[in-house]
Amino acid sequence: MALIGSAGAPYQFWEEIRKGMRFAVPNNMMPERRDKGLLPGWLAPTGMALACGWVAGTVLVLTMYGGIATILATLGGIALISTLTGRRGIFFGLVAAATALAVLFLGGGGLPMALYWGARMAATGAAYGYFLAAGAAVGTAVAWGVGLGFLGVVLALPQVVRLWAALRQEVAASLEPTWQFYQESGLLKSLGEQGVNVDSLRHTLETTIHFVTNVVPALTLLEVALTAVLACFLARVVLLRLRVGVRLLPPFTYWRVPWYLAWGVIAGLALMLAGDFYGVGWPLVWGQNIMLLYLPLLLVIGTAVAVTFYLYLPVPLFLKNIVLLVALLNLPFLVLILAILGAFDPLVDFRGRLTKEGNG
Repeated sequence: MALIGSAGAPYQFWEEIRKGMRFAVPNNMMPERRDKGLLPGWLAPTGMALACGWVAGTVLVLTMYGGIATILATLGGIALISTLTGRRGIFFGLVAAATALAVLFLGGGGLPMALYWGARMAATGAAYGYFLAAGAAVGTAVAWGVGLGFLGVVLALPQVVRLWAALRQEVAASLEPTWQFYQESGLLKSLGEQGVNVDSLRHTLETTIHFVTNVVPALTLLEVALTAVLACFLARVVLLRLRVGVRLLPPFTYWRVPWYLAWGVIAGLALMLAGDFYGVGWPLVWGQNIMLLYLPLLLVIGTAVAVTFYLYLPVPLFLKNIVLLVALLNLPFLVLILAILGAFDPLVDFRGRLTKEGNG
């Protein structure tokens, strides 16, 4: 079972909207029918959708520049709108999303930032509620959430680029204060007495800060993607508690990604090698950003492959535990191995080959 799979839910999208609109505005508008059935049928869900959208948008506006509070508000808004969508349908979910977008536009600093947060929070919540309630694979919902988050970045790209520039300047300016703190705290003197080359330490610090300034775009997109993934699992838990039919997660060792995602890793490595070999800055920076953006996904898939090896590899358990202990004691090497396994598994299918050999 694939982590990102296909489902029939996308093809029912507009049909669900049409049903919701037909339900909200029936053809027969005679006063007798309206008094008896129309108000209970559409007024309560619509009012609930408006209230959910207003609450989600208002809380996000109040915490928009609050760091961790902004992330919590985003998660809460996605869970709220996804719950409404899962229980009432996509039409009312879109009503809530549109309401949240209006609130963000009026109180969130203009149209670009409203589109940014509207895509990240409001539209993502409606998408999660629809796909999860329709029985789509969790990976499909996650892909939609991450894609909508990246779309929000594109819609507010001028503001995001200015934010990237400000962050890069702030990180670059932190070198001298950090070095001065090391000197005043006596850390440099203590390290020098232990035989550590202070000049080499400063060069390492400069290299680290330079790398961080280069990958600010990837760090920003990682925050968007990880928030979307966490919000999807939160929405899934809420819908399960409300007894909405949600597809079960496959076992961890069955988590996979489509093979074509490996081309992103290949492109990132090629850009890094080309930039380093020819001494050109921009290919190296682009490659570093691509690889850092892929790294969490590679580690997750690589861990799934490693767990499969541990369970099915025909090696004595004692030797497996020794290898595991050595790997845990050498974390940089472990991260490298897991990233390599995650990068090549979509193309080589390590788990499929191992289980076939085990069954044979």
